[in-house]
Amino acid sequence: MSYKRHLFGNILGALALSAVTISVQAAPIVLKVASPWPEKHPANIYGPELFIKEVTDATHGEVKFEFYPSGQLGKPETALQLVQSGGVDLLLAAAPYTPDKLPLSEVGVLPSMGHSACQISNSLWKLLGPDGIWTKVEYAPLGLRPLYNGSPPPYEVMTSRKRVMRLADMKGLRLKAAGGPEADALRTLGAVPVQMNSVDVYQSVERGVLDGRIGPYASVPALHEEKIFHYGTVGAAVGDFVAVFVINEEKWKSLPKNVQTAMEHAGWSAQEKSCNFWDEAGQKAIHQLSEKEGWKFYHLTEEQKTRWIELLKKVQKKWANGMDQAGKPGTKVLEAMKAALRETH
Repeated sequence: MSYKRHLFGNILGALALSAVTISVQAAPIVLKVASPWPEKHPANIYGPELFIKEVTDATHGEVKFEFYPSGQLGKPETALQLVQSGGVDLLLAAAPYTPDKLPLSEVGVLPSMGHSACQISNSLWKLLGPDGIWTKVEYAPLGLRPLYNGSPPPYEVMTSRKRVMRLADMKGLRLKAAGGPEADALRTLGAVPVQMNSVDVYQSVERGVLDGRIGPYASVPALHEEKIFHYGTVGAAVGDFVAVFVINEEKWKSLPKNVQTAMEHAGWSAQEKSCNFWDEAGQKAIHQLSEKEGWKFYHLTEEQKTRWIELLKKVQKKWANGMDQAGKPGTKVLEAMKAALRETH
């Protein structure tokens, strides 16, 4: 009897050990994802949320995600450090907000660098892929791997009281804009850049402190600005924005090959759907603002576009020279971006 009890005990022990092994093997990979934008913002819907769903489906639940939107885990200026330290696995990085760590990201906000969201984001990816110059000189040294990027259409000029129809109309306009190339672009065109938070724009325009802002039309409804602005340009291309979805490189290397493949496919999908959304939403917004809100849009003529582009090239050159002087390959990155734009439609 003692032998049988001993044998039975060994069998139970083996079964228990087997169950533990199976349980460990079956445990899902849990990844933390962060974004500075609110949960229902298009940057998330057509970005991390889409990415999360596609990877979850492709891996049949092998990977699970914890999503933290609205900057819950850190402000845009500091969130990148969380990815580097491993506190966050993936981040939709608002690249222009971290010029100390990603100074070359400003190539994505330079004026006159494309005509659509898809052209710009697909061109940027040629710099951001595994062999891209931007990744090699900026992201890889930080221990980061880009998985996709997103950009809205080129920024236009929106104003409350004065309609911009020619270059002279820009003179003296007080326009909300970020610093760096955006501010330089507005100064070059004769306007006065004013730095402030987006939430302060509405009251500033109502009080006459601000004449307008630059940005994509698809963001107007989200910011409830359809009642304070009445005029807009089409074809000005005075700036842009770029967000890059990154993963900690060490975390990437630790993932199974099938998960990496699923992430690569999901990244491509997010980039494509994001840029298509922004381009379509921009055109839809122009139509709705015109039909429902009475906005008047001025389409720059080809001659005017040429004139604006020639002026704004000075901003591109100034940025590239500044990067070169700081020991960064600004000119090389700018030339690579322009080459990518010529090849992308």
